[in-house]
Amino acid sequence: MKKIVFKIAVVMTILLTACESNEPIYDNINGQTLVKFANLAANLEINIDDVGFADIGVEVSTVSAADRTFGVTIDVDNTDAVQGSYSVPGTVTVPANSYLGTLRLDGTDVAGVDTTPKTLTLTLEPVNNVAIGSPIVISVYQVCPVPATFMVGQYQLTNLVVRFGRELIETRVVTVAAATATSRSFPNKLLGGGTDSTVTLSLVCNEIIFGTVNSTLQCTAGNVIKYGPATNNSTYGIADDSAFVVTFNFDTSNSCAPSATQTNSSFLMTRI
Repeated sequence: MKKIVFKIAVVMTILLTACESNEPIYDNINGQTLVKFANLAANLEINIDDVGFADIGVEVSTVSAADRTFGVTIDVDNTDAVQGSYSVPGTVTVPANSYLGTLRLDGTDVAGVDTTPKTLTLTLEPVNNVAIGSPIVISVYQVCPVPATFMVGQYQLTNLVVRFGRELIETRVVTVAAATATSRSFPNKLLGGGTDSTVTLSLVCNEIIFGTVNSTLQCTAGNVIKYGPATNNSTYGIADDSAFVVTFNFDTSNSCAPSATQTNSSFLMTRI
């Protein structure tokens, strides 16, 4: 069996004199086992008046000839998702000769579930001689299915708000793609120019939610200007995607606050 050694990456400054590294080493055959969620955050989208699911990856740093099962616990102190809207198995299994297992979460649209994300926090249970990774935070919310071709294709984007004498987002033709079943994305330049940023729009039950994205500018050192969801989201109608307005908040990071922060900045999208 091929032996692989995983090292936790550290940033090292090479000096004229040699330094000895004390970084942990994870040996995939004989070393201590590390088990962790593949990501620290995920979404559990629940279709309106229906159900949903999410597959959560669980990674192990060592290999075994037998299946390995790990316990999964809900962190109730850091969970506010509606009771009955989620189902979490008590264990997750990593198959023999594998480094990855899958935890299937099921969601149900019960009273109290809406488009506002609620939090479900999961942890892996401690095991002797096994290092446990960080918890995962699941956002649980309601979504409404949209056709695969809805809001996909070429659009003329027209910026509707000017700040510092410049457009908040560049007026130009963009190609909108389906990032997921209920989100759309396209590249464009934000205030400050430079390379394109990816703008993501979530389509959540007739509301268009602008995803948080960084600009290349900052008013406060170390705190870049961010664009984020609007205070009042714009809406869409499933029967017509020929034109729609997208609203967003400018400087949600308060880099230039309070004078530069704007509520419900916007741009127009017109299908070509």
